[in-house]
Amino acid sequence: MKNLMKLAMVAVVLALCACASYTQSEQAAAAPKVDCSTVKCAACPEGQTPALKPSNCCKCGPVDKKIKDCSNVRCAACPEGQHPALTPPDCCRCVPD
Repeated sequence: MKNLMKLAMVAVVLALCACASYTQSEQAAAAPKVDCSTVKCAACPEGQTPALKPSNCCKCGPVDKKIKDCSNVRCAACPEGQHPALTPPDCCRCVPD
């Protein structure tokens, strides 16, 4: 009976260690990934653009004035009837179709 009690205590300790080893990075890896390229953001104020970085894809931030080419810029989806301007420096500004 004593051996059975020791075995049960060892099992409990191992279970606790297993639970404690589940780190936050593993929890983050298990969380669903956010794809900002499919997010439709509200218009940002003039001179700002959506950050397009998870977890807050639509957070408005300043336009990077150093951008000279829009070919490698990823934009959020524009509202229906609009498309990205794709003209530097505000490549992602939504303009009417």
